[in-house]
Amino acid sequence: MDLLTASPAAATIIIINSSSSSSTGLLAHSSDPAADLHKDSLTERDLLRTILTALPTLIIVIGTIAGNVLVCVAIGWSRQLRKNITNAFCASLAISDLLLGLFVLPISFGRLMTDNWTLGTVLCNVYISMDVFLSTASILNLFIVSIDRYYAITRPLLYRTIITKRTATVMLTIVWLMSAVIGFLPIYLGWNTEDGRVQNVDNPLICDFPVENLFYSFTIGVGTFYIPLLILYLMYTKILTISYGHVKAIRAQTTLHNQFDGEKQNSNKNILLQHRATLTLFIIVGAFSICWLPYFTCFTISPLTAMSDRPLMANIFLWMGYFNSFINPFVYGMTNREYRSAFHQLLCSWRKHPEHFPVLQHREPDYLCKSSSNNSNNNLKATSRSTGLLLEKSAASSATNLNVNGI
Repeated sequence: MDLLTASPAAATIIIINSSSSSSTGLLAHSSDPAADLHKDSLTERDLLRTILTALPTLIIVIGTIAGNVLVCVAIGWSRQLRKNITNAFCASLAISDLLLGLFVLPISFGRLMTDNWTLGTVLCNVYISMDVFLSTASILNLFIVSIDRYYAITRPLLYRTIITKRTATVMLTIVWLMSAVIGFLPIYLGWNTEDGRVQNVDNPLICDFPVENLFYSFTIGVGTFYIPLLILYLMYTKILTISYGHVKAIRAQTTLHNQFDGEKQNSNKNILLQHRATLTLFIIVGAFSICWLPYFTCFTISPLTAMSDRPLMANIFLWMGYFNSFINPFVYGMTNREYRSAFHQLLCSWRKHPEHFPVLQHREPDYLCKSSSNNSNNNLKATSRSTGLLLEKSAASSATNLNVNGI
């Protein structure tokens, strides 16, 4: 989505250039050192503002692409992650963020720094539609992830019969089709403008996204953000309540009983894994709401306020939303052990064998790639020691039996 009209860096350049040009006649014949110093300070200030604008936004662009590529490759490479249906939804979320980083963020970065548009009217509306499309896809992907977690925690016995591979495929197809319709149809039919015109068809040097129709802004803002966000929080409140109840029950059982049968241990382990995955996704939803709430608030009330007169605020809120696509992979890596294991093993495998791209390999990820070989050696040594001890005990027992029998 895009409410940009002028970038802060470009606006600063325009102001300085206009002030410089208006005073050219005075400074041309002036040898006042104070005036020259003031002019130099303005130039340095403009350069500093440009750097401070370019550096964080460029980090967001590069980090969004690199981080989400890592998530997609890790899920495709790790059998442990692929066999979980929840990670199919997480992969869909990562794909939407990756596409945003590839097709939207570089263009937004260029507009932010130059405030120029040279790609023509056709690509302008495609760019705006892609922005709306992929932002909506992120929201709806989070929504179906929450549905998956809801049934996994609240209906554990029916989960495998409700959320199947076929169900997941249907849900993902609906999400992407709905996102595409919301992203492209209203903009190409002019529903966002007050008089129903399609924007950016007259001037190929301008690429704006006017949100003038209150019905459009209210429908998109409330229907694709506020209502799903409210449902997300209601779901996760119940999910966390039940999940913490399961964890407390497991801890109480562990305290009372030091030994469990294998089936019960596996069941408890699965519950703990579900709990960790739920916490990870809850953090993702919280980060999503913090990043996108300011933008959607301005988007919804945009027809009632002159947001075009506040380009700096519009830019900040827009890039806060983009920042959400940047942090999602790091949330996976920091809070989920399975993702940490896959990331670590993936990077270690790449460092050991850079000529073979690890996505072509299908190995189970270990928690520590360096220690995996050491652990295997240690296990072999421990096995040999235990085997030796057993042989010694067996020999001693045999000797004792021989002595007892008088042989």
